Amino acid sequence: MKYWSQGRKRTRGPNRCIALNHHEERVVLRLNEFGQLIGANAHLLSSFIGIIARDGQKAPINYFDWRKVPMERKMDMWLAVLSKYEIATDEQPQVKKWVFGKIRQFWKNWKSKLKKTHYDPFHTTRKRLQYHPDRVDPVQ
Repeated sequence: MKYWSQGRKRTRGPNRCIALNHHEERVVLRLNEFGQLIGANAHLLSSFIGIIARDGQKAPINYFDWRKVPMERKMDMWLAVLSKYEIATDEQPQVKKWVFGKIRQFWKNWKSKLKKTHYDPFHTTRKRLQYHPDRVDPVQ
């Protein structure tokens, strides 16, 4: 006798950063003396960065390497972060470096997951386009 369903495994789904959407004004971030983000809402930044990295309009997956992504796209990502977070001007260069490193990491992991689940199983381009995830632009 089986107690679990025979269908697909239920998962949590994509992160939509609902907690951040409830903030009316920008979230204030601070750094400690070691350059680490501190504060009650610092953990939301990592979730928000993950959303940016999986957004095909801001971080397109058709680039082979993060270093090949145009600086204009990267600046759009940084401006998206600044639209939600208030960061002291003197701390911005340090936070910006950390943010770009995290976006790169999330972007690379997202591309890897897509390749594993939606590219490798299908042997033709037609099948890949037929079964692409809704969150990915078919052109990319």
